Amino acid sequence: MTRYLVQNKEEYDYIAKRLDKQGYKWQGYSLLPNPLNGFPTVIDTGVFKKRVIYDLDPSDYDFKVSDLMKPNKDVIYMTPAEKAEFDELKNNYVTLLGALHEGIWSGALYTRICRNKDYQESNQAQLEFARAWADPDLIVVKDEPRFAYKLKPKFNCVLDVVNKYLSIDEIRVSKPEFHTAEEWQAIDNELKQIFDRVAEK
Repeated sequence: MTRYLVQNKEEYDYIAKRLDKQGYKWQGYSLLPNPLNGFPTVIDTGVFKKRVIYDLDPSDYDFKVSDLMKPNKDVIYMTPAEKAEFDELKNNYVTLLGALHEGIWSGALYTRICRNKDYQESNQAQLEFARAWADPDLIVVKDEPRFAYKLKPKFNCVLDVVNKYLSIDEIRVSKPEFHTAEEWQAIDNELKQIFDRVAEK
C-alpha cells in the first residue's frame, strides 16, 4: 500500500484527482468528494488493487501530498522500455516495496536501478523510482540513443573473434547489443580501450 498524508482540502483535491486519473476507486465507485474523517487524514491505496481507503492515524504515512504539490519538481526521464515496465509494475503491485523487492529482477528498470552501480548510485536510483511511484506525472518518456560496440580489429588475433560485440552481462557476444551512454560509462576503462562504437539504435 502507499499512504499519502492529506492536511487540507486543497491537498485532498490534488491527490484525489491524481488517483482517480490512475484508475483508483473507493469501494468500487469514483473517489468521494471529501475525506470521511476531516483533516489531517491519510489516503491509503490499500492492499486491494486500485482501491482507496481512509485511515484515522495521520502519523503513519509514506508521502506528504504537500511535497508532491511543490512547484518546479525535477522530472524523471525514462526510456519507453522503462516506462512500459513501470506501468506494468503499477498494475501488478499495490506497494512500492513489493515492486522493488518482487517485481524488478531483470529488464530495463533492473539495469537502471541495480546493474553496475555502487550502493550510493543504487540508492539514488531507488529514491528516484520511489518519487515516480508516488507521482507518475513526473515521468517524461525520452527515447535516448543506444549504441553497439565492436571489438577493435587489432585485438581479433588475441581474442575470440566470434564473440566480438560488447555485452553488459557477458562482456562479449556474437551479435550487436545496444547500450545507453550511462551503461557505457559503467564499463571498466580497460574494456573501453578495445571496443569501437559501430552502430546506433
